[in-house]
Amino acid sequence: MGTISLRFVEKDDASFVQKYASSYDVAKTCLLPHPYPKNGGEHWVHFALENINNEKAFSFAILYEGSFAGVISLTNVDKDLGMSNLGYWIGTPYWNNGICTHAVSKAVEFAFKELGLSQINAECLEKNQASIKVLLNNGFMKVKEFILEDGKFIGEKCVLYRLSQ
Repeated sequence: MGTISLRFVEKDDASFVQKYASSYDVAKTCLLPHPYPKNGGEHWVHFALENINNEKAFSFAILYEGSFAGVISLTNVDKDLGMSNLGYWIGTPYWNNGICTHAVSKAVEFAFKELGLSQINAECLEKNQASIKVLLNNGFMKVKEFILEDGKFIGEKCVLYRLSQ
């Protein structure tokens, strides 16, 4: 396996976000809209950088051998409660290489060591077995199943996982 690293999202990532987030195969596994909006990458990077500056969320570029492969974010960061949510997606050329498992490990380490958090929640569609495997490989425990009542995946079964330090 090649080198996997994280760094905060940068303005120059917008074209990669646009390219990979525009894939139907990526969008069908997460909350990314499809079709992805024109200039969506630029808008998202601007939003992500603003949230990093405000410490509301921390979005990272996932790099594989130095190349942009996807995004992983700690959102709804609440340092008082010691909690955050975790979300991620990987561009299809990088699927099935264990990249996301390592990226989650690195994001969890950042959350616990750098932010001082004690709990991370992650939700995914029950049918997204690859994402469930990533969470289980990182020690997340299943908390509950539920049916989504609104949004893109209304009526679909979702699963909440949690990792506590």
